[in-house]
Amino acid sequence: MNDLTMSSLGAGCLILENNKVLLVKLNYGPAKGAWILPGGMVEKNEAPHEAALRELHEETGLQGKVLIKVSSRHRTDSKNRTNIYWVFLCQITSDKDTPLIWPKEEIQEVKYWDVEEAMNSPEVRPMTQLYIKQGLGLNQEDIIIDKNDNRTDTIYF
Repeated sequence: MNDLTMSSLGAGCLILENNKVLLVKLNYGPAKGAWILPGGMVEKNEAPHEAALRELHEETGLQGKVLIKVSSRHRTDSKNRTNIYWVFLCQITSDKDTPLIWPKEEIQEVKYWDVEEAMNSPEVRPMTQLYIKQGLGLNQEDIIIDKNDNRTDTIYF
């Protein structure tokens, strides 16, 4: 029996502007149709904050800069695969008239949500709602553990 754990790294951008949050709607996988932060996998020789900004550009057409790290998440699934995911509070540096563009095979839609609407919508993933809450400074916990049938998530703030 092989006890090696398969691991992957990911990163995302939390964009909060004028009581709005920038989210992308997934077009693949088990969460297809759900709204999440722009983000994805860290590539070889890439730092997590660089991956977050690259993914922001790839998934929205916007450029940004990192302000602070908001959270990190450790996930272990039922197949003993581990994923570490960093969330960075970012600021858009693109011109205000830069159009939102996205890869249709990966993303169905990109839009700014009203923060209150995003926090209460069943279409927005619960983890994404936690990250928004942390970005707004509303979270009072340092560690949250979320277990379900397929995975265990530990979120560090």
